[in-house]
Amino acid sequence: MTSAWRCTKGGNCKAKFTLHTGTQDIMRPDLHHDHSPPNFIIKDGVY
Repeated sequence: MTSAWRCTKGGNCKAKFTLHTGTQDIMRPDLHHDHSPPNFIIKDGVY
């Protein structure tokens, strides 16, 4: 079984990957974003 993941920025960003849920292997990665990273802080698991 697999799970598909995409960049949450949306728009024209094509960053995505497919995760094999049994082995946690990343398949078919495209990790290049067309934007800067978002500005947020995670503290104690909350952002």
